[in-house]
Amino acid sequence: MAKIIDVTLATMQSVGTQAASPLGAIRCSTVRAVNDKERHQIELLYYRGDSEQPMHPSGKRFLLPGESLTFNVTKRLTVHSEDEMLMFDYDLNEKPSGPDDRGEIYQGSDYRKVRFEELDGFQTISCSYGVVDGGGYTKKINVIYTVNLISG
Repeated sequence: MAKIIDVTLATMQSVGTQAASPLGAIRCSTVRAVNDKERHQIELLYYRGDSEQPMHPSGKRFLLPGESLTFNVTKRLTVHSEDEMLMFDYDLNEKPSGPDDRGEIYQGSDYRKVRFEELDGFQTISCSYGVVDGGGYTKKINVIYTVNLISG
């Protein structure tokens, strides 16, 4: 029996020592349980292509340490059977410093997975992504997702 879920990017908070201004994408997808490279449904929860583009509809371009933004971007996915699961993934970096620089790459809760049997009711999932600079994370964000079982 398939499970229909609503996945929401609820909030993003800067918890590092410097302002965070992530470029790139955060996605959720349904993937094969034994091979997460086999993606079945991919939904974009966050996308910012360049630093001139705001990161939020409010026009905000960065988050100072301690600041947070509410996104409430929701996508509906169908997880068809125990052979599939929900996965969160990202490709984020900070603004490049030059034309050949890709920017500082965010590291963290790589591919967060929620197995079919764990998709039950309403749950909150937190992932942290940060830029490592010498002694620690200078730019770090905590992203809160919600997963709501609609049917199944």
